[in-house]
Amino acid sequence: MWDNLDTSKQRGSAIEELTDQFCQRPFLQDFLFLRPQKEGKQGELTDLLAILEERCLCIEIKAAGHSSSRFEERLVKWATKKFVKAGNQVAGAIRKVTISDISAIHSWQGNVIFHVGDLIPICGIALVEYFGPPFTLASKIKHQTSNGIPIHYFSLNDFLNLVDLLGTLPDTIEYLRQRASISDDARNIIGKERDLIATYLIDGHLRSGLGCKDVENRWYSIIDVERESFDRKRRHNIFVDFYNGLIDELHHRDPDRLSYYPPELIKYTKPTSDRTSYLEIATRLNKLPYIYRREIGKHLFQTAKAVKGDAKIRMFTYRNLGQPWVLTFLATPNMDRTSRIRNLHLAVASAQIQYGCQSVIGIAYPSLDSNQGYDYIFVDKVTYDKEEISKFAPIITKSTAIELRAFPDPGDDSLLPTDEDFE
Repeated sequence: MWDNLDTSKQRGSAIEELTDQFCQRPFLQDFLFLRPQKEGKQGELTDLLAILEERCLCIEIKAAGHSSSRFEERLVKWATKKFVKAGNQVAGAIRKVTISDISAIHSWQGNVIFHVGDLIPICGIALVEYFGPPFTLASKIKHQTSNGIPIHYFSLNDFLNLVDLLGTLPDTIEYLRQRASISDDARNIIGKERDLIATYLIDGHLRSGLGCKDVENRWYSIIDVERESFDRKRRHNIFVDFYNGLIDELHHRDPDRLSYYPPELIKYTKPTSDRTSYLEIATRLNKLPYIYRREIGKHLFQTAKAVKGDAKIRMFTYRNLGQPWVLTFLATPNMDRTSRIRNLHLAVASAQIQYGCQSVIGIAYPSLDSNQGYDYIFVDKVTYDKEEISKFAPIITKSTAIELRAFPDPGDDSLLPTDEDFE
């Protein structure tokens, strides 16, 4: 074990960085901030901050550090002490987020400042690198701050399994929201989160007051009864990767787009080279939960595959009825960028007219056999001139409806990508 203090600190830093890197796939890198600080002051606010719009999760991580030859005998006592410390620290971080300016260095965004009021902490998460048998935390553990903000306790392994199985930041936020309402005896169990996760995945929710006996051995339902459905869901995660790729591609947007942008259309869109604009696009894309990403990703793949076959443009749209904005997706064959942008504006204008929304994000993406990049436009609170937009050849048909199902059907496996699709 780790007897040297300096080595222990190095391990702690390494575990924090590994946790950040692991969470980047489900949460996406733009929305994670490692070791943020109070602006203008030395010292960490918390180990990891996950942010979606104004909502944030404060995450404190304790690695397995100093030990003795009797470590195994004192493992639970050691872990409990670490959980108490992490809980107290994350409660302090939650308080500071609400009263202080926060700064963080981000690998893509540079130095980022969050001013007082920019962030609303929705919960704290205390993680300990504990690999022993399951145990129950002491009843005196702090489950919420003085302002009633929940604090959740997980072994590090349980938390990483949680974010991996749920797959997105909004799904994780919703799980934690519902978890705050279950019984303390169920929340106090360390090392058996998988039964709660299984209950959430199978039932679709965690009911208020849920107890340990209600979820006992639910994980084995996934292994024994629901194994085929969950294995299929895993295979279809590739479509979520297609969707998440749209957000990653924002970092490769062309800074010289004005050289090919139709001059008559510049007035309609926000420049995606502007950090605020591109983050708004990324945030809206990242707001969608797993099930929507999987189905949209499936359409992204199918339309890109269809365009590869016949070189005809395909379009589909997504609108959440609870939101005043629309996502418009356009699969295109190889064409010059100016023509592609014109077609994308026509798709966005059509969606704007169809749904009566002034805020539309348009994304053009290539066919499977093309190495052409992506184009993004963000039209917000601007109405197209119908006469001007009518100059473009009409390419839009009725939008494709997206069907949502918790688990893919067995027949959906035929839709999975093959090596031949990318040849």
